[in-house]
Amino acid sequence: MNPLLARQLRKYFPSDQPVSGPMAELFAAVSAAYDEFEGDRRLLEHTLEVTSEELNEANERLRRESEHKLLKLSEHYLHTLECQQGMILRVSRVDGAFVHTLCRGQLALRLGWTPDRVEGHRAYDFLRDDRAMALDGVYTRVWAGEACAVEHEVPECNLIFLAQFEPLRQGDKVVELIVSAVDITERKRTELALLAAKDKAESADRAKSEFLAVMSHEIRTPLNAVLGFNSLLECSHLNEDQSSWVETIDQSGRALLSLLNDILDFSKMEAGRLHFDLQAVVL
Repeated sequence: MNPLLARQLRKYFPSDQPVSGPMAELFAAVSAAYDEFEGDRRLLEHTLEVTSEELNEANERLRRESEHKLLKLSEHYLHTLECQQGMILRVSRVDGAFVHTLCRGQLALRLGWTPDRVEGHRAYDFLRDDRAMALDGVYTRVWAGEACAVEHEVPECNLIFLAQFEPLRQGDKVVELIVSAVDITERKRTELALLAAKDKAESADRAKSEFLAVMSHEIRTPLNAVLGFNSLLECSHLNEDQSSWVETIDQSGRALLSLLNDILDFSKMEAGRLHFDLQAVVL
């Protein structure tokens, strides 16, 4: 008989009183039901235990896989930041001081800002006091919510970089600063070279204009003498052929004089010294 059923029966039947007849059959059937229930309970407990172990193993496997993927993603993210040609900084505020939590990029390495030197440190820990003070001043402005861009030259590294400062917010509160910088050394050199070439071209153009103006004046002086004496020669006694020659000299001289005047006007226009003579016109 099932032990549980036996304990319950002892409460109501003396132990020396035998049970027989239909009651014995009933108790036997109830005992069999108890035994079957107990077997089902043990089977269910075993099933739950096995299922729980399988679920724990599955959860542990998923946790390890998630941590591995997260680690790989973090390594890929840092590798990408390290390989990019610029510089990325993340800055937090700890006890009123600005502390760098991330420093990556080829530009950072060229500046000597290695991760172990910058990450977890203030600007005063790896920069001169004057530069650290200037950088902290920019951080203060950006922490107040003002995004800005700063161009900075580092003579000892022979480079110029442009840094963009952005506040990172959670709601209306600034919780972190993001700094992205790019090397603009070559661009600045190109700009300076273009400005120098422009100045040189403008200087050459001014010299050309001055040369044309001087030459037009120098040529006009003897040309005026030629035309003057040619007009005197025209008033003398000349035969028909000589008069034709004098007329040809006069026409050619006046054409040359007109050309010189045009050259002088162009020179004045390029030099910005051309003056207009305004006269009334009757239509």
